[in-house]
Amino acid sequence: MQHHPHLQDDFYILEDNPLLRGRLWVFNLDPSQLPELFIQRAKQFELLFSEPYQDICGALLVKGVYGRWVDRGSGYLQIDLGSPVNDEPWSELFLGKKVDKGLNPTEVPLMELLDDMVRGVTLDNIMTAFISNTTTKKDWRYYLVKYPAMRNGKSGRYLFSQAKYEACMLDLWQLNSYYRDPYLQALLNQANLTENRVESVRFTGYATTPRYLSFKESGLKIRCTEAGWVFDATALNTSQRTVYDSVAATLGIESGLYAMSQTNGIDDCDRIELGALALQTLESAGIVL
Repeated sequence: MQHHPHLQDDFYILEDNPLLRGRLWVFNLDPSQLPELFIQRAKQFELLFSEPYQDICGALLVKGVYGRWVDRGSGYLQIDLGSPVNDEPWSELFLGKKVDKGLNPTEVPLMELLDDMVRGVTLDNIMTAFISNTTTKKDWRYYLVKYPAMRNGKSGRYLFSQAKYEACMLDLWQLNSYYRDPYLQALLNQANLTENRVESVRFTGYATTPRYLSFKESGLKIRCTEAGWVFDATALNTSQRTVYDSVAATLGIESGLYAMSQTNGIDDCDRIELGALALQTLESAGIVL
């Protein structure tokens, strides 16, 4: 304000945003920047958070990891990414923490996103370019950007395994409430299977407890692990098991594991697409899921 007193009105309008409530630590306030840049970013921030929030998480993830990793001490890491429907998770994200030491991890990705919007680039354009880029690594960010079902947790809180291919997507803040597995949710949607085909898409308890989709009709189970998709076919009857064994051999499923080809622990191919194709192949072969 000392360097650019003419920005007073724009500054106060930004401060009054209900998601910020006077706390601008998530904004770049470097006085050496062009005043016009601050004004443009402030206006785009208002536009960005006047829309439904569903795609904001995906577009921000394209720009980088904008949440804070917290070690839960169980081998899982917690991160808050902002809610698709609720204001409070965003306010908390923008607030900053003492551990940030003045450097809010959301600032750089958010400023880059706002700059894209100034140039007329839409959130959908940003995500589409990221997904279609052949150099994009198929890590946890790729999957959250590509599959909207993986960004539906109402609290915006996630727990990820170290390699990030096992996860919990929370609607509330703690694991003693019901939560979903984002990879399993995306798999079900990609395979065009409705939730009434499985026993449940909601889980509770420790993140380290294995989470399976259990199909009602056949009893077949599937879960997502670091190495790939794990199938449990023990509930299949004799004729179904014969079909399963044949399909499994064709797909390269060994001892129940549909292993994903990886480089340095990162998927080479889209595991959601491959898992959905496996389920569709099983159903086409005669196993009614």
